[in-house]
Amino acid sequence: MSRPRITSLCLVCVVVLSLTFQMIAGAKGGTTTPATMTFANRTVATDGVLDLITSDALGSYTNAMDGVSCVVFTGASGDAHCDLSSSKNPIRVFNIDPSGYIPGTGAGTGPRAAFSSNGTINIQALAQMSIGDTKLTTAVYATQFGELQFVQSLNPATSAVSATRYDAQTWIVNTSDPGAGDVAQLIQPGRGNKTVNAGLYHLPFQITVTCLNCVAP
Repeated sequence: MSRPRITSLCLVCVVVLSLTFQMIAGAKGGTTTPATMTFANRTVATDGVLDLITSDALGSYTNAMDGVSCVVFTGASGDAHCDLSSSKNPIRVFNIDPSGYIPGTGAGTGPRAAFSSNGTINIQALAQMSIGDTKLTTAVYATQFGELQFVQSLNPATSAVSATRYDAQTWIVNTSDPGAGDVAQLIQPGRGNKTVNAGLYHLPFQITVTCLNCVAP
């Protein structure tokens, strides 16, 4: 099954549009440890699932390469955070295929065509995990169309994602493990500093987070 053609590309920095968005993006601060994120780009033929959030096919997103910022907040939240907004030569993006929109959910104001974004990726509280642990956590993708949130505490209709720490330096985060799911909500800015739920989307993905200088508890 071929991947959809990307029809929209954002070449400007994604601006976090409200205080709510800033809070969802994760508590920062403390020590930042350089990291790398690598998308699996799974396909039905090879993995039995078609990922709808994928990489730009230019390799891993590595801190301080091509202007990418990718870190683990080892001194505070423990979040893994990747920011592509300052990347250049080439501009690094992740790809979103919104064809998994669930009809009748939200305001229905989200994009319908596949698009690319040089936004941010945040996966909550990985650094605190012990080696061999698996847990459910949150993931947020900030794009030019709003935030795609896998955050059940904000909307129980969305899914949690699964994170497994394989060793001190490596985590795999996906939507496929038991207890996890692939349903995210798209939150867009509304009037009066309020936000709007634009709808629910099936958005399977898998990311490997590598942090060579991280230490397990």
